[in-house]
Amino acid sequence: MKWLLSWCKDHLDLISGAAVGLAGAGLVLLGNPRNSGICASCFAENVAGALRLHGDPRMSYLRPEFPGFLLGATFAALAGRGFQARSGSAPLVRFFLGAFLIVGSAVFLGCPIKVMLRLAGGDLTAFAGLGGLVAGAWVGVRFLKNGFFLGKSTRAGALAGWVLPGAMALLAAASVLAPAAFTGGLVGAAREHAAPLASLAIGLVVGALAQRSKFCVSGSLRNFFLTRNVRQLGGLALLLVAAPVAVDPEQQGQ
Repeated sequence: MKWLLSWCKDHLDLISGAAVGLAGAGLVLLGNPRNSGICASCFAENVAGALRLHGDPRMSYLRPEFPGFLLGATFAALAGRGFQARSGSAPLVRFFLGAFLIVGSAVFLGCPIKVMLRLAGGDLTAFAGLGGLVAGAWVGVRFLKNGFFLGKSTRAGALAGWVLPGAMALLAAASVLAPAAFTGGLVGAAREHAAPLASLAIGLVVGALAQRSKFCVSGSLRNFFLTRNVRQLGGLALLLVAAPVAVDPEQQGQ
């Protein structure tokens, strides 16, 4: 048993990759859209619609997975005594980079996780998104190696660190209670969703694993280009193997 626990600790990134693949496929089987299962950018857009920040009812549903990711990561950080409130530098640059990331995800029909899940399901059009993702990671590494740096983050007050988890806790409660005020009419992709409690539970697990392992699709590519260590791609490979049914190409764009 000790050997198994030690192996799991040393290979948590591989376990996290497999867990994301299984979670994506599992959420599809439980009712999430078949062209994603898990898509962080789609979930963000869904939540924004539920909060009436845009007017597309097809993308307006308070997905419990979204607050689950952050709350799971928060609980894992607290359990590992690694929870710290920090403030990043160059906030305006980071804001526009984040906006560009969301726009890019929309152009390529989803975030990097969704790209991998679409590939796992046999959607060959996802190779376009994968090509853009790999090229973007490579270009980003070139910037880093040539001195691009936004500056160090600084320690912030404890209250600042609890603002976002507190907001996510409220969203999680609202998503499970499912008040009518947080739906967009349940049309299009918004009507396809797993049971709220199951979605929240899966989000918590994925968020906790990601926090402990630091697993990230684009981060794995970045680390590979930095170190040339193939181990960095292991989690991505297991994600592809673990999620063979997460995509239905005929339902793209729903």
